[in-house]
Amino acid sequence: MMIERNGVVFFSDDHDYKNHAAYKELSKVSLGDVKFPSGFFLVDDGGKTFVVPATEDDRRMMILKAFPDTPEDAILSFCVVYDGGCRGNCAGLLPHRRCMRGCDESRRQYACACVIIE
Repeated sequence: MMIERNGVVFFSDDHDYKNHAAYKELSKVSLGDVKFPSGFFLVDDGGKTFVVPATEDDRRMMILKAFPDTPEDAILSFCVVYDGGCRGNCAGLLPHRRCMRGCDESRRQYACACVIIE
């Protein structure tokens, strides 16, 4: 499942999206074992691509860009990058939601978020 809203794309963990532009961008860097609870940005400097951690406010802005009416409990829910996917506690929220990997290609921002799947 892939959901696109207002220039932000969300990907489920149950499909392979390696041919999508967002994933091709990610292939330029190694994320290793580093944890980014609020996501990260890809930044070019001197011909190299670097990972720069995002803040919780950056993550909030990305979610609200895609879903302007997102309630606070869904924004604050715990969804983080884990083993190449997203894990968290938003499955119990209504309407039904799930943690999904998100990318705002215009900002080269990546993060996890609770996304409505109904």
